[in-house]
Amino acid sequence: MASDDITIRILQEIRDAVRGTNDRLDATNARLDATNARLDVHIDATNAGFAALRRDFKKHEFATLTEIRESEARQQAARFRDRDEQRRRIERCEQAIEALAHHPVPGGTR
Repeated sequence: MASDDITIRILQEIRDAVRGTNDRLDATNARLDATNARLDVHIDATNAGFAALRRDFKKHEFATLTEIRESEARQQAARFRDRDEQRRRIERCEQAIEALAHHPVPGGTR
């Protein structure tokens, strides 16, 4: 019967150790659940932040593209103004040359 008592005592110690392990495992699981909950909050906040960044990026990208297009339009308009001014200047020069061609040169011959 002494061996039965030792066996029972060993089995009881194993049972107690398993209970202690289960208790520690339950505590670990509770901490893990709390950590997961905090991570979920941070993930949601991070996702919201990225969504805001995407919106801001698109807004700024649109504004930048609009400014580039407006700048190109201003440059094109300036080129047209310059071209028109050059055309008018050439016309004035041609008229002056034509007028000079029809006037006699003072003190000279034609």
